[in-house]
Amino acid sequence: MKIKLDFITNSSSTAYVVMMPDNFNIVESLAKISNQSIYQDDLYEYCDDDKAKFIEQISENISNLLNGEELWGYDTPCFCTTQEILEKEDFIIAMVNISSDGGGQIIPANKETIKKLQQRFENNENKT
Repeated sequence: MKIKLDFITNSSSTAYVVMMPDNFNIVESLAKISNQSIYQDDLYEYCDDDKAKFIEQISENISNLLNGEELWGYDTPCFCTTQEILEKEDFIIAMVNISSDGGGQIIPANKETIKKLQQRFENNENKT
């Protein structure tokens, strides 16, 4: 498990704190969201409907996260699909929303999410 002490942000001024296993399966996760419009939009916009290229880009985004790198919405291809996968897999621990007028909102992790992630990591460690 890797711990990232910075934020992963997108252009709407929301920072996400994520935690994910090293052996995350991108293809299975993409299958779970393939009928959603964000998937279709990113597939078309960034990869010209080439699914192999799309999977490669999402895999690169996930690999970057696992290597402790930040993803920025304005310069990361397929950022929205990557974000959607993290949400569907319950890998987002907490969020911070910051508005342009200086207001903000902090959304903390809840115990249920942390327990799920802990069980996933323990199960993954037992498999190796």
